Amino acid sequence: MVDSHPTYRRLVKELIRRHYPAIRVKEAYNREDALGKIRRYQPDLILTEIDMRGRRVPDLPKQMQAIHPEGVVAVLTTCDLPEYREAALKSGARHFISKSLPNSKAIMEMIAEELA
Repeated sequence: MVDSHPTYRRLVKELIRRHYPAIRVKEAYNREDALGKIRRYQPDLILTEIDMRGRRVPDLPKQMQAIHPEGVVAVLTTCDLPEYREAALKSGARHFISKSLPNSKAIMEMIAEELA
């Protein structure tokens, strides 16, 4: 889970643990921290924001995929504009979920799809 906001990371982590207690969730707070943890842990699923404290990184999925091609990248973001969605999907994200929607159901559906 990559997000610069610790509260959001904690909420998503708790949501995942409630539905999937066996899943281990690692947290990263910025791009550099995330890329280091991806190298170290090789996660199956990477949930990431593409707006880190006002610095937009729409190509972050591409950087993550370069390190760990087998990992599935899902973008959870406040940048829900068509150009960011398109850039993130072209950059290697398999999922794009807006934080502006009530997204706990969307997150759980995406995880269930990836676990199937």
